[in-house]
Amino acid sequence: MSSPNRAARRHPERHFDVYPATTLAWMHAGNTAGVFTDSLWDMAMFDAAHQQMFVRGGRISSQSSPRLAAARCAIVREFLKLPPETEYLLFMDSDMSCPADTPYRMIASAKANDADILGGLCFVGGRGTQGMYPTIYALSMDPEQAVKFNVSPIVRYPMGGVIGCDATGGAALLIHRRVLVKMGQKFGRNPDGSVNPTPWFADGVHMGAEFGEDVVFCIRARQLGFRVAVDTAIQFGHQKEYTLDEELYRLHLQLTGGEDLKAAEDAPDVEDGLFDIAGPIRDMTVQEPVDA
Repeated sequence: MSSPNRAARRHPERHFDVYPATTLAWMHAGNTAGVFTDSLWDMAMFDAAHQQMFVRGGRISSQSSPRLAAARCAIVREFLKLPPETEYLLFMDSDMSCPADTPYRMIASAKANDADILGGLCFVGGRGTQGMYPTIYALSMDPEQAVKFNVSPIVRYPMGGVIGCDATGGAALLIHRRVLVKMGQKFGRNPDGSVNPTPWFADGVHMGAEFGEDVVFCIRARQLGFRVAVDTAIQFGHQKEYTLDEELYRLHLQLTGGEDLKAAEDAPDVEDGLFDIAGPIRDMTVQEPVDA
């Protein structure tokens, strides 16, 4: 890992406060997708020619078991050992792809929209357009049901806009350091005083409903008052036997008889350029996993 200060000493004229030191992190199962490797190289070359965020912040990779929460938390622990001027941690899963300037656009968007956690536009789902949906989530409340809240994907989002939400996926996720520090302080101990091994990302259960480690992370962050958003203009491909992207998603909506997406400037109820579906979650809690 490169020294976080070396680039600043070599290039004192560059405005490193605009694009602070950032750590790029990914998990893998012993190999990575070819499109990910291409994107990694492109981002590194772009960064070397510009603000050298990754030269200063380095990278962290981890060979992961199926326990994604443990792997992500291990990366966070390594990140928090870095000097405090390393402000951002950028997760990018090893089956994702993106243009070379994507990390710069994510930081610029996060700063412009006061987002402590910013996701790019990613899609998950079944084969092709079957069951495909964006990783933009809202909490839905139903006090009459045994499960008091559920996480639902926002299937029609504003194209080319920034949407505040309750949760997003971990496949392409920019996180400010202050989020990780405060979350570690809040959730670092279990109720019995023992150390919580997963204070950031954790597989969660609430009233019988299961949630992925990235959703739990976002809910914890929202409980602490941090803002979560997705910039749908910053797009990632999700490599399967095909690439899930916005073009394929719009085809999915067309084939399923759904209404097409609207451009951000044509969507209603816009204030200050930010589309917000996030609701209050002060009274919500996520049941912590119990060690066997």
